[in-house]
Amino acid sequence: MESKCLNVLVLFFAGIAICSAQSDTSTPKPERFEFESFVFNFDGNTGLVTVHQKDECYLWPVTDDEHNQVHTDEGMRRVELRIITEIDDALYTVVPKAILNPTLIRSCSFQAKHFYLVH
Repeated sequence: MESKCLNVLVLFFAGIAICSAQSDTSTPKPERFEFESFVFNFDGNTGLVTVHQKDECYLWPVTDDEHNQVHTDEGMRRVELRIITEIDDALYTVVPKAILNPTLIRSCSFQAKHFYLVH
């Protein structure tokens, strides 16, 4: 009787080992391709940088130093990099389209439906 129990236990653990080995060798599913893009524009009338993504537009204030430098490629690139590093943690207020300056709406793209003023 003892040898039958031992055989059953050995077979039981062998079955677990086989199942574990099979699950470990499974091929992982490929991850989905992700793409994210932002379009940056400086609106000279309001002094804000607009960041457009899909149907959302973020309105970013710039510092006085950035405002003086944003007219060069290097200056705008610095502002873009700052915004990219801050965008995930940014606090913002929803702004109705009706109160926005028309140049901001053009800068955001006419596809934008949601507007956010970043603080």
